[in-house]
Amino acid sequence: QVRVVGTKPELSLEQVQHLLHNRHRLELWYELLPPAHFALEGFNLLQLVDVTTQEILSELKYDLLERDVLQASDRLEQIQEKLRVLFARPALQLGIAAYDER
Repeated sequence: QVRVVGTKPELSLEQVQHLLHNRHRLELWYELLPPAHFALEGFNLLQLVDVTTQEILSELKYDLLERDVLQASDRLEQIQEKLRVLFARPALQLGIAAYDER
């Protein structure tokens, strides 16, 4: 249950739309709906499953199936970042070399 503490913040339709279009900007949510104005009561039972490894492997497979992905430096940086997370090595460097049998 959510209980309002003090005065309930009033939001205009524009502010609500702005929040909905910026769901991941917590600072904006905190500004328009200060947490100190609300109390959460009750309890929840949650079971969390870490899917990081499976998700990263899936993303890597998808990325590597794209045509010419290894020729674009920005895409290589994205793959490098995913490998850093997968192997828990923030300083990991990815290098690619071409090999021609001829």
